[in-house]
Amino acid sequence: AFDRLHRDLQGNTAFVTVRSLTNETVAIRSKAIADVYFSSEAYDDYGPERERYGRFTSEQIADPRDWRIIAALALNGGDFEDFAAEDVERVRGWVTVSDAQLEALVADARLEPSQLETERAKAQDREDRLFALATETVWQFSTGVQRREVVVEEEALYEAFYPLTDFDGDILDGELLRLACEGRHRIIFINPVAIDYVSIPTQSFEDGQSSVVADGLDEMEAADAQVAASRTFPTRRGRTRR
Repeated sequence: AFDRLHRDLQGNTAFVTVRSLTNETVAIRSKAIADVYFSSEAYDDYGPERERYGRFTSEQIADPRDWRIIAALALNGGDFEDFAAEDVERVRGWVTVSDAQLEALVADARLEPSQLETERAKAQDREDRLFALATETVWQFSTGVQRREVVVEEEALYEAFYPLTDFDGDILDGELLRLACEGRHRIIFINPVAIDYVSIPTQSFEDGQSSVVADGLDEMEAADAQVAASRTFPTRRGRTRR
């Protein structure tokens, strides 16, 4: 993340991209950037306004498969057929804290009864943040207004925002981004010049990219097969030749 951003900030691209261990692929409009602080782990802080970083979280999960499970948990329980049962339970136990677990801490004298509601609220807030990181696409306008959408169709998510990440936004030339959240039922057009940044769940974006690339390869193979078939014709003896 550091190498790419450090390089891109010294260039002349319309957007720069950052990928974090908190499952965020963030495309930032270059002209919306006032300053950027790079701080090592040995430095004292993350920047002059670190207390105001509302989206900052120390939750770092490198494995995209875990984020897929978190997204499935967030979306009404989700479909877990593609995951091993032990992985689902491991992630569920890490993400969610049940009332029974909190009450057990009280029973073991590891938590004061007076702290129960506070800890329950903290656990719920943490769960909500992780669910949001796994499912919500967020973009912010220059006015500070934010939009949040849960885009279930991963291909649509990738096709909407790949010009910002794959081509640094340089190919847009006045075009609007088209985000089909739920097919024809909900379509959003976004002016990339009007936004400061867009943050996309990395696992959804990458899965969408894989699907789009696979579909493209299938179409190319089908087209090649059709061309090959059109070049095959019968000879007088009933054989075929190319």
